[in-house]
Amino acid sequence: MYDNEDGKRSSLDIIGNGPIVFFPPDSTRPDVPLVTLKMNQSTVEVGDDVTFDVVSKIISDRPDFIKERTIYYDFDGDGEWDLITKKDRVTYSYNKPSDVNGFRPRAAVLYRGYKGVSNGGNIIVKNGLKPRLLVDTAGKLAIFRDISLGDIAKKSICLDSKLCSEKNVITTGVAFMYTYPAAGKYFVSVDISDQYANEAKKRLALTIDT
Repeated sequence: MYDNEDGKRSSLDIIGNGPIVFFPPDSTRPDVPLVTLKMNQSTVEVGDDVTFDVVSKIISDRPDFIKERTIYYDFDGDGEWDLITKKDRVTYSYNKPSDVNGFRPRAAVLYRGYKGVSNGGNIIVKNGLKPRLLVDTAGKLAIFRDISLGDIAKKSICLDSKLCSEKNVITTGVAFMYTYPAAGKYFVSVDISDQYANEAKKRLALTIDT
């Protein structure tokens, strides 16, 4: 499991599937992190939150391990690190579905030049419809951005539900502005559907100040 050519490598990747077990632990390299990657869900839809936990330790039990370690996350298993952080618990949401085999996330812990790597279990990400709308206001002006997820075949966005009609409903584009006539509370609706007539709706309350 280890390279026997001591001194010729500055770091070492240890690839595991779920929990990593060493028989016996290598006392000659006590600072190599032993890593396990866990997920709270194995089947989700696009836009759903998945919590990832990294459990790691070192044989040498140095007191600065937690503070000095760096954790790498590859959420879809494509070989590129998506997040580099000190946090051993993170939340991530997928914005695209997986194939039938799912994504194979992995995590790595780097400490004192040594890196331990663990593969998590497969996670199946199904397609789903998630209506989402970002908004920022400046007086009576509101700026919107549509960030809805899923294979959307049709959408309908009403920026003022009371005055919505076929003439002013938004069906295309991702960014748009609207000036409200007066200060007050308005309701914005987002309706989306896919090619199979599955639908998802969301209604937002928006307060406009003078």
